[in-house]
This record gives sequence, C-alpha cells and structure tokens, in this order.
Amino acid sequence: MPESRFRQFCQSVRHAPVLRFADFLWNALRTPYHRILNAGGRGVEVSIGGACVARIPAELSGGSLHEYEPPAVAAMVKWLRSASRPVFLDVGSAVGIVSVAALAATPDSEVIAFDSDLSSLKAVERICKHYTRDRLTLIYGFVSDVHKSGETLNKAKVDTSERLLRSKVTGDPGTTAYVCLDQNPSPDIPVHSLDRLLDIDSLSSRAVLLKCDVEGAELLVLQGAQRLLESVCPVLLLSVHPPALPAYGHSVAQVRKILGNLGYQMRILSIDHEEHWWCEKRSGTVS
Repeated sequence: MPESRFRQFCQSVRHAPVLRFADFLWNALRTPYHRILNAGGRGVEVSIGGACVARIPAELSGGSLHEYEPPAVAAMVKWLRSASRPVFLDVGSAVGIVSVAALAATPDSEVIAFDSDLSSLKAVERICKHYTRDRLTLIYGFVSDVHKSGETLNKAKVDTSERLLRSKVTGDPGTTAYVCLDQNPSPDIPVHSLDRLLDIDSLSSRAVLLKCDVEGAELLVLQGAQRLLESVCPVLLLSVHPPALPAYGHSVAQVRKILGNLGYQMRILSIDHEEHWWCEKRSGTVS
C-alpha cells in the first residue's frame, strides 16, 4: 500500500529549490494542510524506512520518514511478518517511529515502548493512535542493569499512565528530549531491568524482538536482561554507539563479548552516527 500521494506531492513542493526556505509560507499553511491530511480523523499513510506503510497523525508526519534507517527497519519488518504474535520491546523508543512501524508491519504484533522522557512517550502514544490500544504498552524510565523501581510491568504501566496525565506533556515536535543515564538525571525517573520488570516465563512461548537504542548504555541493558537473553533468546536490533560507550566505562568489544558468550551472532546492517547490529542466537545454541 503506497503512502498518501497528496502528502508525497506536498513534500516534493515543500523541498523544491525555490520554496525550500519559504518558512513563512509553510508556517501559514501547516494547520490547514494537516486538517486536509487528517480528514475523517483517519490520519495519513506514510512510508517508514521504505519498508512498511503506517497510518499516523498528519501533524507528526513531517520529515523524510521514508528515509528513516532503511536497513534496520527493513530487517525488523521482515522478521515481524515472519513471526506469530510477536512481541517488540522498543527500549529507547524516542518519539515512536520504530514502534509505529512495528504495529503497522503485522496486525498481531505487540509493542512495549520504554523511554526516560515523558514527552517522548506521549509522542509514542500519539503516533500510534490509529492502532489498537491494547497492542501498545508505554513504560517510563531507564532500562539498565539494576531494578531500582521494584515494579512489575503492570505497575510500571499504570505509573506511566498516571505520570503522563499529571504532567500534561503534549509530545509535540520540539518538546521531546534525549534523557540519558550519564547526564545526572532526576532521581524521580524510574530505573528498571528487563529481567525483573518482565514476566520472562510468559514470554518464553512468544517470538520476541528486542530493539535497543540508548545512546551508549547498551551494555547496561544487556546486563540487566541476562535471563531474558538466555531463556527467551530474543532477536536483537541494537544501535551501538562507539563514541558514547566510554561514558559508561564500556567498549564495543565488551558488547561483542557479552553477546558472544550468550551464543549470539552479530551482523552489522549499516553504519551512520551509530552502528546498527542484527543479532540472533546461533542455531542449536543453548545458553
């Protein structure tokens, strides 16, 4: 299914050489343009990474989403479509571009999105609004090697919902942020480990894909997911950040070592400002 042809046409006009910098014009036209795209309350269809078409609110459809991390999104979509009732763990969801692609890829996927910025989680909720609510779970907090929150998944879900309501964040473009563990974050932000937060036994019968994009804290996430990695054997889609890892005292070699010890084979899909790794257990490997 192609993305909205009207949106494609408007995007081509917007980025035409003569009009590219006419911000005054686009600011005036933005609201009526979004109303047209949102006609009937159905949002607009956009291509995510060129791999799948997702329906999202028009006001969140700016930018070149069709160019968003194509190799990583394509690998994720292919895997989700080959699985039955897959669970997609989106650790470091940011504004939810990958989460909505996972929901759009197949009608029976379930997404659990984690982020340490409330406004970003609100953006995830908004961008995924055209998909069944019971397929998306939002979890506020860091994912690390310790479970300071002491919460179960259900408790964390309820706590996140309450915080979003109290905070009145909008998730509007320009209001979201990257909140990282190495930046002396507020002690009010919960810290979870996947092993202690998730019901590992219930996941053992499901196909699980763990996507992790945490700006250098990759090893902490993996260290806090040892039981998950050993017993559930999820496929991993890792964004590895070589320049950011030293802030946590870690290195790319350490990330490779922990995965190798768990029986994972690693394949680099692409490299931009980060390395996108696709990791699967070797056939017949038992941790």
